[in-house]
Amino acid sequence: MLSLRRADPRRRSSVTVALLLGAFVSGCGGPSVELMPPLRNGDVAPAQRPPAPPVPAPVAQPAQQQVAALPPAAVRRPPRVPASPRLTGFPAPGGHALPTGTPVDRIMVFKSERRLYLMQGFRPIKGYDVALGFAPIGHKERQGDGRTPEGLYTIDAKNPASQFHLSLRVSYPGGTDVARARRFRESPGGDIMIHGLPNTDERNVARHHPFWDWTWGCIAVTNEEIREIWDVVQVGTTIEILP
Repeated sequence: MLSLRRADPRRRSSVTVALLLGAFVSGCGGPSVELMPPLRNGDVAPAQRPPAPPVPAPVAQPAQQQVAALPPAAVRRPPRVPASPRLTGFPAPGGHALPTGTPVDRIMVFKSERRLYLMQGFRPIKGYDVALGFAPIGHKERQGDGRTPEGLYTIDAKNPASQFHLSLRVSYPGGTDVARARRFRESPGGDIMIHGLPNTDERNVARHHPFWDWTWGCIAVTNEEIREIWDVVQVGTTIEILP
């Protein structure tokens, strides 16, 4: 999930607040939710209210402030991830496009190398560079910790109305994750997705992806890449997330 910039209080509207609530309630891939606040004494129903005055055009921000679109704790990492012996035999990211319907029976994610691979048995057929949660080291333990889970899960849902272009939901938390969180009286969190770039600020975030770990624990790829992954990965596919 992407952390949103704090809005100017003078221009904040009920719709803006509703969208922010929808983003945090629905998770990385949830559709935005429009909420109508209850009317108070003296309030006028929306249909009876006079039209709002025109909003002045926003002032362009200096380039150095554009990073504000990322979570406040987003972590920049080196432009190139060092070569890893455990990826010997795995193809470099990119390459030819996969035809729709290409069979994929497993997804492997190597967190340290920031790589996602689609697999046919033990054979990798394509790799992708990814961005992770803003605290990428270690297994996710509680809601809001910014970590990406580690372990064996499945893809248990696909969301075509995602706030991040398209998304595939990972079956975190499992029973062990819930039990661990309960021991510490914490929520384990959830709504961990493989998703694209945010619909609300795609161009700005694309400038930093994948060299910033900018999600709240999800696994992010580009919009073009998530469309390809969406086409070939089915619900029920196993995903293994390694440290």
